[in-house]
Amino acid sequence: MVMSHAATLDVAKDLIGQAQTARRELDEVDRFLAFDNPVDVVARKAHVSPNHEKNALARFSHTPLLQLVVSEVAQQMVLEGIDAGADDVSAAMWRPFEVNGLVSRQYALWHATVGYGEAHVMVLPGDTVYPDEPGRAKAWMSAFSPRALFASWNDPVEDAFPAFALRTIGQPGKKSVYRLYDDEAVYFLAQDDTAKSGLTFIEAREHNMGVCPVVSFQNDMDLEGRTPGDVEKFKIPAQRHDKTVYDRMLAQHYNSWKVRTATGLEAPNSDEDAAAQKFKLAHDDILTGEGDVKFGTLPETQLTGFIQAADADRDMLAAVSQTPVWALNGGQLVNLSADALVEARSMQRLKVGQKQRANGRSIAKAARLASFAEGRYEDAENFNVTARWADVESRSLAQVSDALGKIVTMLGVPAELVLDMIPGVTPAKAEEWREFMRANPSETERLSATLNRQLTHGVN
Repeated sequence: MVMSHAATLDVAKDLIGQAQTARRELDEVDRFLAFDNPVDVVARKAHVSPNHEKNALARFSHTPLLQLVVSEVAQQMVLEGIDAGADDVSAAMWRPFEVNGLVSRQYALWHATVGYGEAHVMVLPGDTVYPDEPGRAKAWMSAFSPRALFASWNDPVEDAFPAFALRTIGQPGKKSVYRLYDDEAVYFLAQDDTAKSGLTFIEAREHNMGVCPVVSFQNDMDLEGRTPGDVEKFKIPAQRHDKTVYDRMLAQHYNSWKVRTATGLEAPNSDEDAAAQKFKLAHDDILTGEGDVKFGTLPETQLTGFIQAADADRDMLAAVSQTPVWALNGGQLVNLSADALVEARSMQRLKVGQKQRANGRSIAKAARLASFAEGRYEDAENFNVTARWADVESRSLAQVSDALGKIVTMLGVPAELVLDMIPGVTPAKAEEWREFMRANPSETERLSATLNRQLTHGVN
């Protein structure tokens, strides 16, 4: 049953408060993911300092290492299809992902999921039809950051779908409009400072999905329903690195050259005279003096220790986040055997595989929900749906060809079944090759077919 106006306003007002609290927390996470926003809590004193040089150094000290940690995982999570049993069923369940652009936008989905801890995909009945199926409307699907869409759960561990979802859409003049979703309808509301509740009810539209039409993707949900993102988990090591770089830049800016000294100068008689003596000397100036004046130098601050400490902080971040250190330091691997390279990337593969398994269930839910929205109710009840992830391992074509050739010749697997495993070959291209192979059988296949016909008809 669609909620009443009063009930809708009550629920929305409560969710708006929760969403704003969550947004403030996610904004802090977003600062770590930015390329040009300093987040070092130790260096924040410089941010309020009137010393503009220190403010600039604080900005320069931020290295977006967590951006790299998150991106390095998201770039390897390439969803290329769905397996749902029969090929035609798999194609039909994958089609909504393609027509709604989620295939090309999936990096943003995984980046938000890994970085913030969760992201969402909304599925609703569309208002257009497929050209080749005039009687079937397309499902509408779109991905949302948790900063824009807030999901409220009765039980985040056991429930397949949230109880409510609130989408906040900013408007000019710092106003907002809201869309509230439950298992019956979409409720449109707008911010109204003149109303008692601060909101105005606009309209409600039933969606007939039977559930709140939001599928959540979680980074690492534990048994208590907590979904920390990689930024939250690894921000302390990243802050240590920024602090070390900030200290190095202070030393580099103020103390990385020899300081020339002069003793025995006549004491100034006034503040003006003292200020006049505090002039800056250029590197090529010549110092002269009379009487007891003595000149000397103070050594510069060595930066080697700061650089080594920054390297140690970076390597520690790589270790705790299971990120190959060369992804953070730009170093090159040389003279490593194939087995050594595989072992060096083993922890990274385990991390990516874990996140793929965690989000495979959400992909299946989104596919079934899209099937329901398109009226394919039998597909919506298919719980054998699995995600098909692309193999992004760096292997030469010669290595892959040799392995696939052995699979075909030694294990007797038909060649057409391994075409999808060739790097760079899309499912559509593999299917095109299969059709060509069926239409143009090899000489051996033609001979085998002839012998089979002769045996079937009893010809000796």
